[in-house]
Amino acid sequence: MQHTILFVDDEKPILNSLAFAFEGLYDVLTAQSGAEALNFIRTRNVSVIVSDQRMPGMSGAELLSEVKKISSMTMRILLTGYADLEAIMTSLNVGSVFRFVNKPWDSEKLKATIQLACQIYEQMNNLSGQASHEPAFVLASRQKPALLFIDTPNNLSALRSLFETDYVVHSAESFEIAMNVVLSNDVMALTTEAVLNGEECVSFLAALRDIKPNLATILLTGSKDASLAIRLINEGRIFRYLVKPFTRQILKDTLREAIEQYGNPLSTETVARHIERKHIFNGDSPQIHATTNLNDIIRRVNAKLASSANY
Repeated sequence: MQHTILFVDDEKPILNSLAFAFEGLYDVLTAQSGAEALNFIRTRNVSVIVSDQRMPGMSGAELLSEVKKISSMTMRILLTGYADLEAIMTSLNVGSVFRFVNKPWDSEKLKATIQLACQIYEQMNNLSGQASHEPAFVLASRQKPALLFIDTPNNLSALRSLFETDYVVHSAESFEIAMNVVLSNDVMALTTEAVLNGEECVSFLAALRDIKPNLATILLTGSKDASLAIRLINEGRIFRYLVKPFTRQILKDTLREAIEQYGNPLSTETVARHIERKHIFNGDSPQIHATTNLNDIIRRVNAKLASSANY
C-alpha cells in the first residue's frame, strides 16, 4: 500500500526539509496553512498528517480536530517547538493526537513514528469492511462494565458514589494496589491522578500498555505540566487529560466514550494499542499475576520504551 503523508507548517524551509527527508518513502504532500491542508484531506486518502502547532489562522491542534471529523482514520501527529499545555490537551482531548513531537525532531525517530502510524492506518483500512462496530463489552454480555479509580480516599469516596449505580467500581489508593486490581479483574477504563504518594503515574500507565492494551486510561488532575502531558501521550498513551475542576457530566461522558472506543475491537484506539504493543514490546510479556512486583514490571517496560526507535 502506497501511503500519503501530509506535512503542514507555515514556514516553507521546514516543509522543504520534511519533504526532502520523506520523498521516495511515501507520496508526500505539503501545506502552509490549515485551510490548504483540509483541502487535501477532503480530496486525497491521507494516511498520516504531521502538523506544526503555531500557525496563523488555524493552530495545529484545531487542524487535527477538523481532520478527525473529516477523515477519522488519518493518523495525527503534532509537531511544535513550544511546550504549550493548552495545545497539548486540545490535541489529545479533541484531536486524538497519535504522537507529540518536539522541534527540533530526531529524523530517525520521526521516520519510525510515521512508519508505525502508517501500519496502524493500513490495519484500520483492512478492518473497516468488517460488520459490527458495537462495543465488545455489549457483544460479550449485558453486565456492567468495570471501572478503576486511583486517587486519594476522599476523592475515591465521591467517585464511587457517582458511578457505582451504572458500573462495577474498583478503587485503589496506590499504583501497586491498582496493578493488582487490573490483573485480577476485567477493568475497561481507569482514572488516575498525575502524582500519587509521591509517584508519577507515567511509568505505571506505560506498563498497562503492555499488560492490558484494551484498557482506557484517563488523567484526572489539578496539575498543569506540559512536559508531563507529552510523556503521558507518547509513553502512557492516555485517552484523555482532564484538568480539575470539571463537571460531573464531562467525566461521565469521557468514561462512556472511553469504554465505547476501547471496547470496540475495530476502533482506532484498540487497533493502535495492539500494533504498538507488538512493535514496542514484541508481544513477549512474561507471565504476570497479582503478586508480581510492580517495580519489576515497570523496569521491564521502561527498558523496552528506552530502546524503542519511535517517539
